[in-house]
Amino acid sequence: MTTTSFVLEGLTCSSCLAEALEAIFEVDGVTRVAVDLVAGGGSPAVVDGSAPLTVGDLRAAVGRVGFGLVELPPAAAR
Repeated sequence: MTTTSFVLEGLTCSSCLAEALEAIFEVDGVTRVAVDLVAGGGSPAVVDGSAPLTVGDLRAAVGRVGFGLVELPPAAAR
């Protein structure tokens, strides 16, 4: 199992969060997603996968529904 941490940008409400989660779960291998919604700010997120996940795949998925993704540096991801 792999874990990827990042910040989602552009989420303003629970509907935005639901759209972003749906997009993330469409990425092959995603098994769990946890997001701390910060309306109008950067929302920390952690994604677990059954296979290695790339930030590029996750960024593309949330980008298709209008949101951004910022990768956390390794020290901040802990």
